[in-house]
Order: sequence, then structure tokens, then C-alpha cells
Amino acid sequence: SDWSSDVCSSDLVSVDDPCPICSSALVPRSEAAEIPNRPEYKVARSAAQKLHRDHEIPGPPFSLQDLASRLGLDIKIGHFGHDGLLVGTRIEIPSAAGASEKRFALAHEIGHFVLGHEGDRAKVEPEANAFASELLMPQETLKAAVRDTPSVRALCAKFGVSRQALVYALMAAKAIGRVRP
Repeated sequence: SDWSSDVCSSDLVSVDDPCPICSSALVPRSEAAEIPNRPEYKVARSAAQKLHRDHEIPGPPFSLQDLASRLGLDIKIGHFGHDGLLVGTRIEIPSAAGASEKRFALAHEIGHFVLGHEGDRAKVEPEANAFASELLMPQETLKAAVRDTPSVRALCAKFGVSRQALVYALMAAKAIGRVRP
């Protein structure tokens, strides 16, 4: 049956009427719940954890090129005037960046893609960073590695990340006090 004819009933006159599909109350936009405008770090980390569960990603250091390909993303390394950028399904990574910076930029841009980011940079950039951190250094894997090798230098090498990225991940995992320089 064509449900659209029921939905467009002339009996509905305002937003105070119930939704014709689910019967829930509709509210004016001014009274609707706001979309969070702050970074949602837990959502970002959960999305990265889901990728690890759904895709066998070899590592650490975790190989992201195959993952990007499986997600339908193309990676282009070249001379760009940015630190990394997602353009449709193409990820641009600057060739001048170091190996660990390239890895983080790739993970960060995969995060923008997976999280469907658009809009406020103050919200989406920190989320993409949290996603990248979890994708490159999953908290549980990182905590186990800290127990085995509590050296910052050794952990950076193990995960293929910069010191700055490692410190961020250690703070998120509440493991910063368990490492030595």
C-alpha cells in the first residue's frame, strides 16, 4: 500500500500534532534537543574499535593502507599545502611529512570518513584525532604494551607513532604515569 497518502492527511495542521508515521510528538525546532557541538571522543574511539573488530588490521604498527582500500578510499601522497585532507573518497597526504606523521594523517582522515564529518572544525578535528589515536594505538593493546615495554621510545617504535601522538594516547588510556622517557 502507498503509505504516503496516509502521511499527507489534511487532518494534520501543526507541529503539535503527532508524527503520522511513529505517533511521537513533534516539537518546534526551537524546542528540539540540540545536536552536541562539543567533540564526542567516546564515539570517535568506539568507531575505531569497531574497525579493529570488523577488519583484521595487521600490527602493531597497524597497517592502514589495506583498511583504507577496503573502505573504498584512495590514498594520494604528493606535494600538498596541507597536513592531510579527505576529498570525497581520496585521502591526500603530504610527501614532506615524516613516516609517523603520514600514518597519523592517514588514520585521522580515515576517521573523518568513517565518522561522516562535516561542519564545525572545533568539533570534528578533535574527534578525528581521538579516532586516529585509537586506530593506531588501541587502548587495550597500548596498556598491554606499556606493561611489557614501558619506554616511550620503544612504544613509539612499536606503534609507528610520534612522541606527541603516544603521549596523547597514554593520557587517554590513563597510562601516562606507567612509562619512562
